[in-house]
Amino acid sequence: MTAAMTDEDLYKIARKRVQDRKDFLQHLAIYVIVNAILALVWAFGTDVDHPWVIWVVIPWGIGLLIHLFMVVVFSGRDMKIEEKSTGQGNRKRGFYLHLGLYVVVNIILIVAWARTGTEANPVPWFVFPLVGWGILLVWNYFEAFVWPEETGWEKRQVERELERLRQRSS
Repeated sequence: MTAAMTDEDLYKIARKRVQDRKDFLQHLAIYVIVNAILALVWAFGTDVDHPWVIWVVIPWGIGLLIHLFMVVVFSGRDMKIEEKSTGQGNRKRGFYLHLGLYVVVNIILIVAWARTGTEANPVPWFVFPLVGWGILLVWNYFEAFVWPEETGWEKRQVERELERLRQRSS
């Protein structure tokens, strides 16, 4: 941080850091919930001996670790302070990214179900993550397009981060 940064610049960085942490925590919660459901479906709802759930847990876990690394190491560093770098534009972009991942991952799950024994297990287990994740996707839509303002919790977190940035820059 340089001493030449204005309070507005520091506020934008603080806001981005808080949003990045919030996004990671949401990602972690979704990972845990979806994979727990998939593990339960595999354990109790299928006759397949092969733990097919690992084909979701491992790649997604790697992505989650990369997300954590990006939040811890790069959040707010060398950020160009522009109006479009924070706020509703990022939320909309995040929603579209989430929608794309939803479509790709669920296509993979449908193909995995079709290739791992639809005759042995006619219950389409892919419906569980499809619906559960779909509910979270709808929530993400509302955050991006319907409720774009910060909540009280986010404002308090931004103020705390802003205070930390001010202490470091002085």
